[in-house]
Amino acid sequence: IIHGTNNSVLLVGAPGSAKKEVLERVLGDLLAEFNEEGKSASVGVVRLSGLLHSDECSALREIARQLCDTWDLNFLKSASFSTNLRFLREILSELDKG
Repeated sequence: IIHGTNNSVLLVGAPGSAKKEVLERVLGDLLAEFNEEGKSASVGVVRLSGLLHSDECSALREIARQLCDTWDLNFLKSASFSTNLRFLREILSELDKG
């Protein structure tokens, strides 16, 4: 986050080994550290489910919806795949500028 790079994490463990709790704690700590209260968020979390968002179109639509919620932007339910893709490129470009 500090250097503006994307990083991925794979969290593996047996059922009931508190993977979700660890992830929620880490995400909560990151959001608290990098998002100042009363200001627009600088870090957001997008959650997708392979069961609910099983194709590119529904996944992009859900990513756009969650980003709009995080940054108080207008979300258009009727937006096409290309419109959502263009929106995502634009918002990521803006976020990259800082």
